[in-house]
This record gives sequence, structure tokens and C-alpha cells, in this order.
Amino acid sequence: MKMLVLGIDGADWKFIIPLIQQGKLPNLKKLRDSGASGPLLTQKPPMSPVVWTTIMTGKVREKHNIINFYSNSGDLNSYRIWDILNKNGIPSGTMSHLLTNPPDEKLLFQIPGWMSTTSLTVPEEYSIFKEWERKKKIPRNIIWILKNLSLRSIFALLKFRKNIKTKHKHPLYYLADEMVKGDIFKRLVKRFKPQFSSIMFYGTDFMSHKYIHQVFPDRFTPELLKKLGDCPNYIEQMYMLVDKKIGEILKLFPLDKTNFIAVSDHGFNPAMPEKAFKYRLKGRPFISVIGKKKIKDFAVLGYVLNVFAEKKILEKLMQEIDAVTITENGKKLFKCTMQEDKLLVEFKTEFMTITSDINKMHFKFRNKEIPINRIVGQVKRPGTHAKHGIFIASGPIFKQGYKFKEAGIQDVTPTILHSFGLPVGKDMDGKVLTEIFKDEFISNNPVKFIDTHDSDFKKKELKEKTDMKELKKRLEELGYI
Repeated sequence: MKMLVLGIDGADWKFIIPLIQQGKLPNLKKLRDSGASGPLLTQKPPMSPVVWTTIMTGKVREKHNIINFYSNSGDLNSYRIWDILNKNGIPSGTMSHLLTNPPDEKLLFQIPGWMSTTSLTVPEEYSIFKEWERKKKIPRNIIWILKNLSLRSIFALLKFRKNIKTKHKHPLYYLADEMVKGDIFKRLVKRFKPQFSSIMFYGTDFMSHKYIHQVFPDRFTPELLKKLGDCPNYIEQMYMLVDKKIGEILKLFPLDKTNFIAVSDHGFNPAMPEKAFKYRLKGRPFISVIGKKKIKDFAVLGYVLNVFAEKKILEKLMQEIDAVTITENGKKLFKCTMQEDKLLVEFKTEFMTITSDINKMHFKFRNKEIPINRIVGQVKRPGTHAKHGIFIASGPIFKQGYKFKEAGIQDVTPTILHSFGLPVGKDMDGKVLTEIFKDEFISNNPVKFIDTHDSDFKKKELKEKTDMKELKKRLEELGYI
């Protein structure tokens, strides 16, 4: 039996169901109607690399050790699902998953996701795709283009190139990227015939961050709508494009011998003042407060600050920052975590959901009373992450048309393992979603356990460090910093 996992970053039922009802997502409708589906509860903070790693390991971030966008594959403490399957004799390949750089040559194929700052791929010939994805430069190798891309993808690349200097540059890039990615994945599946394969689509997340006001205009004031500006409904365009690519990919798999899973890491809501993630750190002002003389470097991502310095300095900073409280209510302001050569400073959840006026709030640091608005600003993106993503499981072993109440992101890997007849690690935080399987399958295949799948796990030693300048540029484009 084969399995295909479709990752759709930021996909939300509140977008999908209306589009299904309008007949615009026939392939997601087919999977949903023929399988089991429901909402998937994410974790806090719902950052893509953190959540996707939980999805693919079945473990919370404290165990898998991926903390934020500045983590890399060398930080991983656990195998991911394709590693476990591959070492159990199930040939696997992945496309565009985060933190897969450098790619694993033991897999049939592995094309790293957008966080990769090198162009390494397995097979090597697809480094051309990574060059396009990283640098937004259209491939010039005509033979490679004709061999790997459809005419629609070629036209999408040309449309992007024509609009390279317009405000539509970024949405057209993501539309083109998903088309090209889908074509390459199809070619890889045809060539290698993996028993387990997975592809990630990220354009749904980008469009939802930037253009959610086009879907829910009633959730924004007229003044804000005017400021955000008018534009095409890029969210609808992206969902329809992803659905079309999914349809093309499904045709490569025999329906009676393949199980399909579609999953997202979180959903989306229009950004409202009372919602979480209202605030984000201001990097340079924060560093000026804690003292920049002995700080080697820093990087801020939303509500998480990465501080790089000598270990002794970081340990002292950690003690000082951990003790900080909000003057007006006594609540702790930060949570600090040491990770090798850096200190992660993260907002406490209690502060993230406070609706009080930050202009009237203060904290004390080294005996100085400091206004919170000096180091905190307001999120301006119209779309913000919501706590529920999507989950669909369709295929010969899953119930048809079944709707479950709620599952968790940590349940995905145990469920996949069980579908292949493999034991679930006792060190995993998720469970097998037994209710979505057909009764006959569960009766004949009781859930099995093993202490861990990570007994032989070894951390990667990275030969090349992440190019932080390039990564920061990508995160700026996405609106994270």
C-alpha cells in the first residue's frame, strides 16, 4: 500500500468549504467526501517550521528541538516520518519540506523547502529549481524546462517576469512557484515510484497573511481596507491552483492501493486587536535595552528574539530577562530558552493575549522603568494564524464521509505509522486516530508500540551554515520580520 501526504500550509476549512460549495475545489472535495476529515489543533507558537516538525515527528517542540524559523536541520533531536519509514524498508521521497537541507541521499528524492539557503537537492539536477525558488531568477536551461515543466508553468514564469517591478510581484511568484513545484513532484513520482511521498504547498499561507481582507472585508474598517488596497482575490486563486495540482498528482496513484492525507499546520483569522499575536518585538530597541556591546548578533521573528553571544553572557542575560514582569499586573513578560550558541527570548502567552493599552504598560529592567511600547509594536498583516488547521485521510483503510470533532498535530505521525503496520513510539506525544480507520482494519491491526524509533538517531553535522542574510530577506517578504 502507498501513501501520499499533501501539506497545505495555513489551509483552513473556512476558506475551503465555501469554495467546495461553489464547485471550485473538486479534488479536495473528492478527498473529503471519500474519507475522514475534521479540524486539526495546532500548538503555540504556531510557527511553520515548529508545527510541521511536530506533525512529522509526533513530538512537541521541547522534544524535537525546532524552536523557530532560525532553527536548522542540525538542531533536530528526532527522526521524521519519512526517516522512520525509509529505515523500515519503505522507499520515500519528499518535496519542499522545511529543514531538509542538506537533503538526505538515503531517500529516493528530497527537494528542500523555502527556508533552505543552498541549492542542494537529491537528485542534484533539481538544484535549478532551488535557484529559482531562492533567487526568483527564471531558469535558462531550456532543455531542463521542457523536460520538467508544463506549458502552464512556463506561462506563469513569464507572467511573473513581466510583473517583476509591480506590486503583484510576490503573489505571482508564489503562484508560479506552486505550479513549477507541482510539475517537478509529478516527474519525481513517475521516475522513482515511492511507496511514501509528500509535497508541501506554502502559497496558501502567504496569500492568507496578505490578502485575507479580500475574503472577509466586513472584518475590517473602511479606513483599513483603503490602506490595504484593492487587489484580485489571490487567496481563491491560490486554493484553486493547489487543488488543480493535487488533482494532477492524484492521477499518478492507483486509488485502490493508495492512502491519501491532506494536512495543514494552522488556520487563519482576520487580524483583530483582541486576538493573539497582536504584538511583535522591535529588534534593535530591545537590544539597546539589554545592552548591545557584548552581543555578536541578533535576529527577531515576530514575538521571538534570537540573541547570539558568548555562553556566559547569554546565561546572565537569561537570568535577568526571565525575571522581568509587567509593572501593572505582575505577569511574566518573557520566556527564555538556551540553544547552543543563542538565547531565545519569547513572549509569554499571557502577555500575547492581553488587550490592555500597551502605551500605559511598563516593565523594569536593571532598575530602570521602561515603557513596553519601546520594544513592542503592533502586527500590521491583515491575516493571522488561527488554532485549527485541516486534516483529511482518504483511501482503502479509512472511513468514507466520516467527520471527527478534533485531532492534534501530534497525532499525524502515529496515524501514518499505524497505517503502514508499524509501531508508535512511546516517546511520541500523539496518538493513533483509530476512529478514522475502517472497523475491519482496526480489528485486524491493533495498535502496536515501541519505546522509541530514535535509538540510533544522530544529529546532523552541517558543513554549511544557514545564510542568515538570505533567510531574513525571505522572512521579510513573508511579513514575519
